[in-house]
Amino acid sequence: MSRVTPVTEFITFPVKDVEKAVGSENWIRDIAKCVGCTGGNWGWQIEDGGNLHWALNWTSHSAQQAFSKQSTYPTFKEKVVGMTSGAPSFFHATLTPHEPTAVFEAPITEWCKLNIAPGTDKDEWISGFNDFKETLVLASGYRGHACGWGVEDPDMFMAVIGWESVESHHKFLKEEGGNMEWVVNISDVESMEIWHVKKGGAIPPAV
Repeated sequence: MSRVTPVTEFITFPVKDVEKAVGSENWIRDIAKCVGCTGGNWGWQIEDGGNLHWALNWTSHSAQQAFSKQSTYPTFKEKVVGMTSGAPSFFHATLTPHEPTAVFEAPITEWCKLNIAPGTDKDEWISGFNDFKETLVLASGYRGHACGWGVEDPDMFMAVIGWESVESHHKFLKEEGGNMEWVVNISDVESMEIWHVKKGGAIPPAV
């Protein structure tokens, strides 16, 4: 991947005090002032209400890495530590389209993280995923999607899908031909994780 390729950073914060998380979406702009962050979105996980999720859009992976070297980073990190019960988890992916604006405008966003076995023919695998997308875009509660390969792990594939509700996603799986047998029943997929994130709001771009 080119170092100037735009990326989206996915972060999960295990929050110990919800009150301390209020307004955290503004820290990137007001505290970090990190050049290269063009904004993003935040929300709370449905499955575990103590998990706060951020999706940040960056002009490049190197711009995100430079963030930790800024003089403002220690202050930003101190604020994050103050609201969390453990270390945040994060990864980066090159999504198409970028920025995935339409996806995160949906009330619910499905985060689907797939780990593909090393050596998999990715062109063939993507062909199967594209067949799945033809059904996906016809779902009654579908609002948009974006997807792409991981940065740290090139065998990780990330898809984010916007839904009207969690129930509309479940309806798609059960009644509208949205079974994912092509994913879970083939040896090429080593693991799959899915979360649903309730829309919180936008993360302003750095200034």
